[in-house]
Amino acid sequence: MRIVVLALLLVVIVSCKPKETINGKWRLTKIDYTEHLKTLDTESRAAFEEILAVQAEMIDLTFFNFLEDSVLQVITPKKSGEGQIMQIEKWGASKNFDSLYFVNSEIELFLMKKVALDTLVLFSDAPPKRILTLVKSN
Repeated sequence: MRIVVLALLLVVIVSCKPKETINGKWRLTKIDYTEHLKTLDTESRAAFEEILAVQAEMIDLTFFNFLEDSVLQVITPKKSGEGQIMQIEKWGASKNFDSLYFVNSEIELFLMKKVALDTLVLFSDAPPKRILTLVKSN
C-alpha cells in the first residue's frame, strides 16, 4: 500500500512540473551559416561574406527578449550606442518545446534545443540555413 501511495505522489509531482519557458532576455553569441554558404556560387558567397563581416560586429551586442504576451523584441546596437528595438508580432513554441516560431510579415520556424539552463540553440532549414546560439542574459 505504501508503494502505491508513493508511486501516486511521484506521478502528481512529475505532472505538476512547471512548463518550460524561454521568457526573458537572451544574448546572441553565435550565428553559423556554414550550410547556407555551401549552396552559394563564388560571387554570391563573396557578397554574403561581406554582410557577415558587418553582422559579426553586432553578434554579442544583439538580444532576443521573449516577453510573456508572446511578443519578441530583437534589440540590436546602433552606431549611436543605443539599442534599436525591432518588435516581432508573435512568437511561440511547440507543445514538445522542440521548435520555436516567429510571426512577422512571414512565419519563420526554428528547431530548438536547450543545451543548458542558460543556453539555447535554434536551427533553421529555411534559406538562409543557419544556427543561432543564445545565452540567457541577466
